[in-house]
Amino acid sequence: MSKLKHFGERFSVFFFILMALVLFGSYNLRLTVTKPTSLTSQIDFFSKFAIPEDFLTSNVTLVLNFEFLLGLALLILAYFLGKEIASKATGLFMAVFLGFYPYFISNCYGTINFFLLFFMLYLFFQLKANTLLSKAWSVPSGIFFILSVILEPTCIVIGIISYIYYAIKSRNIIVLRIFLFFLLGILIGFAPFMIYALLSETSLEYILPLVETYTTFVDNFNLFISAPIDYFNDEIIPFFANTLGEPSYYISLNSYAYLHYVIVTLSVLGFLYAFKDEKIRIIFLILLVLLLQALFIPVGFELLFLLLIIMASYMINKVVSDVFTW
Repeated sequence: MSKLKHFGERFSVFFFILMALVLFGSYNLRLTVTKPTSLTSQIDFFSKFAIPEDFLTSNVTLVLNFEFLLGLALLILAYFLGKEIASKATGLFMAVFLGFYPYFISNCYGTINFFLLFFMLYLFFQLKANTLLSKAWSVPSGIFFILSVILEPTCIVIGIISYIYYAIKSRNIIVLRIFLFFLLGILIGFAPFMIYALLSETSLEYILPLVETYTTFVDNFNLFISAPIDYFNDEIIPFFANTLGEPSYYISLNSYAYLHYVIVTLSVLGFLYAFKDEKIRIIFLILLVLLLQALFIPVGFELLFLLLIIMASYMINKVVSDVFTW
């Protein structure tokens, strides 16, 4: 008898059924969320993609329905990302957490779905590029990375981590080559935004958030150096308390609030265990750098919690696969 390395790996037919159930359940929960009547709060977001305000105001239902369906499509993407990271079971657990987590359901009509789409695609292509040492996978990785940075500037440091890790690990010149293709992808992804910005005379629109992020880091680091105890009490503890504490969501989703604490607890265990597992070590390093960065720069909840969901899903997979190993 061979070992059952990952729970359910030999029962792939059931994963389609389980994914269908997850999609159906998440769809019904999202129907309980009140659909907004306007896109006023989203106009600044869509302006980054050169989408005119007139289009948004005249197509409110179309945009909201697209955001709703995109949120469901992310569950399928989460499955394939989790499968790439560790196993089919990891992907299934990621889809469950993403599909039933109250905060994401409450924001099913919102722009966070676009960031999750870009960042998850970046991780997927990045893992492919690093695993296969492929230039072809590095280009889309760079494209979706820069799109993620445009929406969440604090993730800019993440891009180079995997290349540093694999360069040290493999000591192969090809890592430098695929990094150059990653930079090419960044250039391709950023070029349309810069062209639009220059033509519309708003050339600093996409640069200023990065500058502000760096300025925030310098200011907070100086505060930490000058008064570390006060900074820890006034900035660091409140940030992690608010992040790891219960986020806001619809009251009707109270019965799913326990998922928040399940994810946080399992992600801590997964984070501690992941350092030993080479397959997920790159996610461990990304989360580690992000947590260190969060000491000085406010990190978006969606970015941090997506990584926590990955770690929690990985941990469940490890526990279950050990139980079902013979």
